[in-house]
Amino acid sequence: MLTLEKFEQASEIVKRVTNPTKLVYSDYLSQQTGGKVYLKPENMQYTGAYKLRGAYYKISTLSEEERAKGLITASAGNHAQGVAYAAKAFGCKATIVMPTVTPLIKVTPVQKHMNWQKNTDIHLYIRLMIWTLQPDRERSQWKLFRNFRLLTIFWHQSVVAV
Repeated sequence: MLTLEKFEQASEIVKRVTNPTKLVYSDYLSQQTGGKVYLKPENMQYTGAYKLRGAYYKISTLSEEERAKGLITASAGNHAQGVAYAAKAFGCKATIVMPTVTPLIKVTPVQKHMNWQKNTDIHLYIRLMIWTLQPDRERSQWKLFRNFRLLTIFWHQSVVAV
């Protein structure tokens, strides 16, 4: 169960790899809604999105043994970048499965994060992302990845904690 203490702990941990982003008041949106609207510019993160927070925190909760087995995730964009960046930060191998139709503007940053350190065993597989709907059944068909730790975009409490 997520508690205030866990949120605070997660917040401290992700500060290691995130830029502080202050709330920005929006006159226009405040006028349109009749309330005070503030925006949080998470596009200022190293990966261009807040998804780095969840990926990094989730990986931080894994044991050394789990991280050593490798990580696998499926995403066409921001989560992929977050996992790639966080895996690089922890020095663990990761596989990012992306749909074959993913635009290069999303693929290129993932490749950049994964190629950061040539001596790590990090790979990019651009394949159809069919197993996101049935990850256990589909992942088991990929013998190479059977022991990898699956990092989903939203199923883990530690991913949504930050």
